[in-house]
Amino acid sequence: MRRFAAFILLTLLGACSTVEDLAPSSPSAPTVAVRAPRFDDSDPHEWDSGAPWSYAVHGTDVSKYQTSVDWPAARASGISFVFIKATEGGDRFDPYFNEHWS
Repeated sequence: MRRFAAFILLTLLGACSTVEDLAPSSPSAPTVAVRAPRFDDSDPHEWDSGAPWSYAVHGTDVSKYQTSVDWPAARASGISFVFIKATEGGDRFDPYFNEHWS
């Protein structure tokens, strides 16, 4: 009975928001790239399922090996999100994390 009551409560709370509530409030809010870039590859993989360029959202990861990153160029190439490495284990901090984060 508790699960059913919780389900009903969550359903009612979910109905309280509207699409307008979820829309960005200013035109300067971050957006997602809408084109699917096709990056060069010297050894292309034969895709059995959907190829990466068939998806609308693309991301990458960065760590100390990328050193400084030209974020505007990454954005212009179609990158929508980035995973930034912060640590390696409990005792090693990525020396480029603060630069990548800012």
